[in-house]
Amino acid sequence: MATLQISDIQLFNALKSKLGDNEAEQLVTFVKSYVKDEINEQVPNLATKEDLIKETSALRLEMREMEVRITRNIFIAGVVQFLAIVGSVLMLLKFHIS
Repeated sequence: MATLQISDIQLFNALKSKLGDNEAEQLVTFVKSYVKDEINEQVPNLATKEDLIKETSALRLEMREMEVRITRNIFIAGVVQFLAIVGSVLMLLKFHIS
């Protein structure tokens, strides 16, 4: 996003011919104050590099924990399936023998 940079003097000179000296100065002062207030309101919402590092570290830890839980659940499901197959084979053998 391109930003337009204009100095107070440039803005004043651009407005002076249309508004007059006093009104141009008041408008420049108002715009400068308004922009400063808007920036000051937005600063607390900005993330610092340290904030991003902390959040990234927390997400990586959470992902590792999730990976462990998923691996454990896959292993448990595999064991249950294996036991179900062994039980089915034993039941078929028992049924076939008798």
